[in-house]
Amino acid sequence: MGKYRLSKAADRDVSDIYIYIPTVNSASPTPMPTSNPLNLFFPNSAENPALGFDASNLREGYRLFIHKRHTINYQALKSGIMVVRILGPGMAAEHHL
Repeated sequence: MGKYRLSKAADRDVSDIYIYIPTVNSASPTPMPTSNPLNLFFPNSAENPALGFDASNLREGYRLFIHKRHTINYQALKSGIMVVRILGPGMAAEHHL
């Protein structure tokens, strides 16, 4: 079974995204761990690192996966993946990777 790791920057990115996932029928943002669709991406991509697109033009060996408004940038490893960054709208990869 493939495993995934998060870089320190990716861990911060997940925390920042997690804070702003609103609950259903709620006007205020409330964290809901089971509703975070990124939690589903990481294990799936660790099992199949080729799931995303080649992003070697950004950095050698990088791949990316687009989920709604976020771009998940990762590297395939022998044992799974390393998530490097999760960039939101307006975050240019050239400046944040």
